[in-house]
Amino acid sequence: MLEPCELLHRLDEITVPDMDTSMLADSLRFHRDLAAAEKERPASLGATHAIVGTRQPTATTVRLTHNGIEVLDTINSHNDYGDATVPLAGAIRHELPLDTNRIWRIVDNHGHLQGNPYVLDEIESIITAAPVRRRAGGTIPIRVNAPELVLLGEGITVTVDIESIEDERLPAVQIELVPENHSRARSSVRRTPTIRDRHLETTFNPTQPDAYQIRVTGITPGSPVTPVIATVLVWPPDEQNQP
Repeated sequence: MLEPCELLHRLDEITVPDMDTSMLADSLRFHRDLAAAEKERPASLGATHAIVGTRQPTATTVRLTHNGIEVLDTINSHNDYGDATVPLAGAIRHELPLDTNRIWRIVDNHGHLQGNPYVLDEIESIITAAPVRRRAGGTIPIRVNAPELVLLGEGITVTVDIESIEDERLPAVQIELVPENHSRARSSVRRTPTIRDRHLETTFNPTQPDAYQIRVTGITPGSPVTPVIATVLVWPPDEQNQP
């Protein structure tokens, strides 16, 4: 790269004194071949573990002067550093930003990366790890139907439908009514209705106006039931027409 007055050019776009143009052409062709191969086989990108050296003074750009060229560690006045041989901008793929999370940065010099203990530990971990994905146990989605607003004295009927395959064992489902103003006078009410044809329902009759949460969950830790929370407002009848 050339950096005259903050205007950047690739080295193949200008003439630099004493530069070997054949070596430059070979290097550009090498990088372009790599980019073309990645486009043809995009899956290879997901299998690539990029490890780059960083935080070392690294020649990044050159500036033309009256006496020849001046080598700079900066690009547009910014020092990105590198591994003392390859600047960071050249170590990552061209389409990636400098803050990408797709590379692993090691504070070391280019010539010692292959012997850096952190690099070797990372490579060993990648090679020896099993190609599996650890996942939590299966989940059972539920559909919860509840009113958003009722008048005090009206019941809050909550229905739950369980999504599961035909022969799958159904876990118990717990429905809890929890007042926002939680106190002894307004304690929560918890029920475990009987499931019939993957359907269950219950009706709560709160005695105080309040905002309530309806929490539908499994009854045991680690239950496969996917929790769902709905909110219902219980409004005093004599205030139903007030804003």
